[in-house]
Amino acid sequence: MGSKMSRRERTLRKNKRVNRRKTYRAGGFTHKRMLCSPILQYTNLSKYVKSPYKWMMQQYRNGGCDMYIWKGDNQTPHIHIHGFHPMEYSQMAYYEFTITAYGEKNLKAYLPNITQDGYEDVLQQMFVVLNKVVVQGKLAEGKKQKPLINWKTPDRNIGNNNLPKI
Repeated sequence: MGSKMSRRERTLRKNKRVNRRKTYRAGGFTHKRMLCSPILQYTNLSKYVKSPYKWMMQQYRNGGCDMYIWKGDNQTPHIHIHGFHPMEYSQMAYYEFTITAYGEKNLKAYLPNITQDGYEDVLQQMFVVLNKVVVQGKLAEGKKQKPLINWKTPDRNIGNNNLPKI
């Protein structure tokens, strides 16, 4: 005996399947591609992304359109821009972004003015964090920095004998 589903249950199951197809599943990105209808501030920002950086816009967990920026062909540490907050009374407008590959979450890049220089400044703020995070990630994997070549550990037996006398 099979149990019959109500019409509501069938609709919910169908909607769940359809919505599941729309979510971001960590697939590869395609440069300059928009898979959703982005907000105006994302399209304005995308005009100023220059190589070696690339961008794409697509949906993430049905939460609207988000923008992704990565460096070169390596898409693993990427900037995920998930919010724009316009200028309020005492604050500047800013973009919210995350780099989840290394745990950098909900950072802000401030937009000083709505010109080419302003958008390039926002991108520079994001690129500094992306490039810094990549270096920290390499160190976190166990790769240590090389010590300076001429550096020696101080000799503890010397004491203050080598200080010049005044």
